[in-house]
Amino acid sequence: MDGPWIALLIATPVILMVAATVWLVRRLLRARDAADARMALLCRGHTPVLTEPMAQFFGLQALGPTQMRGNGRLALVDDTVVFVQLVPHRVVRIRIDEIIEIGDAKGFLGKTQFQPLLKITWRPRHSSTIADEVGRGDGLSEHVAAWRIRDLATWQAALRRGQPAAVGPR
Repeated sequence: MDGPWIALLIATPVILMVAATVWLVRRLLRARDAADARMALLCRGHTPVLTEPMAQFFGLQALGPTQMRGNGRLALVDDTVVFVQLVPHRVVRIRIDEIIEIGDAKGFLGKTQFQPLLKITWRPRHSSTIADEVGRGDGLSEHVAAWRIRDLATWQAALRRGQPAAVGPR
């Protein structure tokens, strides 16, 4: 083999890796923009009390350990916790008056990052995106979700301020 073929053999994988990286970055930026647009729509023009721009979602207990966890936007807006996951597209809305426990966990559904997670347990009384996905919003079924966030204590305090005195860790 002479020089041009060797250069082509070296350049081709490099070009393919650069193209794949550009494609992935563009896809993630589109997912981020779509999540921001969904969050704005879900907030209905209200300013969030608290936000976590890159919360890592550890999943919904009802969907089991094989579900895909992922990053997204977490916000506390008036009386609702709103999470918009980037990939896969998922929205979780939890009304504060439906929360029965605000706590933390070292891991969730067999997954951990060796940091405490925000863990919320709630009973949806109203039909919602997540209630439709994992069970009825009948006030009887408990749902549990967990997130890794930067400031766990601030989130727990903000959520508890909107709760009756009886809500807290079990």
